[in-house]
Amino acid sequence: NIVTQPDTFQMLVQYISKNYNKKHTLQDLSARFNLSATYICNIFAKHYGITLTIFLTNRRMNEAARMIKESNQTFKEIALSCGYRDYFYFCKVFKNFYGMPPSKYRQNCHRQ
Repeated sequence: NIVTQPDTFQMLVQYISKNYNKKHTLQDLSARFNLSATYICNIFAKHYGITLTIFLTNRRMNEAARMIKESNQTFKEIALSCGYRDYFYFCKVFKNFYGMPPSKYRQNCHRQ
């Protein structure tokens, strides 16, 4: 039973979605799923209209927001849980994504 590339792409998407907190390189993913790096980039653009990096950032930011709402973990713990080793970079990405720093986001969540 031959696995087609679209099936493999779905497995890749599921893998990234589940393992959003790990470091991923295009080369590693390409080798793991036996897909060319160019194919991965093109199919992400075709199916999602975004790059692999943006897809991964979206997944991480959605998880970070959920954790901020539902837990009392520190922002540093959340950053690490979401795959960001650099807390300050995490805060920068979060602010760019949500338009406010994690602390303000948590305050807004607790007001509702």
